[in-house]
Amino acid sequence: MRIDDYNAAKALTEKLKESLPIKTRAGKEFLKTLKQKGEEADPDREF
Repeated sequence: MRIDDYNAAKALTEKLKESLPIKTRAGKEFLKTLKQKGEEADPDREF
């Protein structure tokens, strides 16, 4: 991937850093895998 505008890419990177950490919830397949491994599979848990 080529960066055409280094300054724009740098500014975008800084904006993304301000949004970290990015929270997400597990999908159905991941929850199923957790259950199979005997792990807690709470669909409302944020990762």
